Amino acid sequence: MAAPGQRRSLCRFAGFAALVVLAVVSFSLWNTAHLNESRTRRSRILAEEFSIVPPVAHTPWLLPRGTKLPYSGLENDLDGLLHAQANKTVHGFPAVTMIFFNHHHRVMLMNCIYSLVKFAGVSSYIVLVWDKKSLDACLQMNLPCYNAAKYLPNPIGDDHQEALFQSQSYTQIMWFRPLVTSKVLDRGYAVHHTDVDIAYSPFDLYASFGAFMKQSGVTGVFMAELPVNGGNYFVLPTPAGRLLFQHWVSVMHPSIALGFHDQDGLSRLVLEAYDTCDAWSECAAALAARNETATSGTRRRPKALLRRTPSAYQELFGSWCAGNEPDKLTLVDPCQRGFSFAYFHVICATGAEPKIAGLKAIGYWFLDSSCITDGPLSKCKPRVWAQSGFEDAFLRCPSDRIAFNA
Repeated sequence: MAAPGQRRSLCRFAGFAALVVLAVVSFSLWNTAHLNESRTRRSRILAEEFSIVPPVAHTPWLLPRGTKLPYSGLENDLDGLLHAQANKTVHGFPAVTMIFFNHHHRVMLMNCIYSLVKFAGVSSYIVLVWDKKSLDACLQMNLPCYNAAKYLPNPIGDDHQEALFQSQSYTQIMWFRPLVTSKVLDRGYAVHHTDVDIAYSPFDLYASFGAFMKQSGVTGVFMAELPVNGGNYFVLPTPAGRLLFQHWVSVMHPSIALGFHDQDGLSRLVLEAYDTCDAWSECAAALAARNETATSGTRRRPKALLRRTPSAYQELFGSWCAGNEPDKLTLVDPCQRGFSFAYFHVICATGAEPKIAGLKAIGYWFLDSSCITDGPLSKCKPRVWAQSGFEDAFLRCPSDRIAFNA
């Protein structure tokens, strides 16, 4: 007879094995039953099917490598991948979350996806890479990957080190983001962009963005900085939204030559290419002024209006850069009365480890401590599996709440 500890281990293994078998069988049966569906309809229904298998949806890296999923084989087909993944709409537009990933940040990516899917209710994401090693790492995790290397301003080799702030590689990669986002906006998709050093709270994220915009007169939502942060935003593919990104991308090459990254470039376009507002009364006044100008017969190019959300770290801990000082942080209760922050974004920190520390300090790190970069994916289990009750603070409030006090 097995000892008690052995029996517990066997039970955990059996439970996980059953989960894997259930997921694989579910997808296999679904694919067989709908083999003759049209490509677009099949892709979207498959995406919805994927989103209702929670134990698999937020930890696809724990499935056997090569498991056939709705997006399998689409890593070189941007249109096919967008069709497969964009299973929700915001203000009438199909919406997709775009995550730009490098293999140096594998663990942060998994934590980001875990919270994005489980707590923010978003399964309509794609992961974009620009080098072979990162593409291989992405595919090993059974993620919806896209090989976007052809959009890099200049090629970057597979053997490059982690791109640190203000390095040449960093500047190129940063400009790669709005360039590819512009391509997706031009295809008619609303885009939520997220960096990997972000973890999400239990809110309906897409509904929150939609409510915060209130009407499509607001072009997008960005986190406030100087004037906005480029790491997390939501933009509609309206004429103003597409024009903003075209204008942004147009200053890419001179900015790279001067060592300016994408957020520097966007900051220099304020007032010329977009306006910002915070409180809805301020946004409504800006829209009213524009409507008055339009009725006067004055023709003008559509100009973006971006509504800004507050930084969670700044509001709760007094500084945009508070995530870089983990010893001064305390655990956050995302279900407390009045809490309205959809995510925490660690800025001002360089490298993966300090950013991870900034999320751990507030209780927004959801992976087991044995999960490390380049380690076995089997080690990257949810922390709650070994620490029962760890996610109770995230699960005791309804996940259909609306963030930003919209």
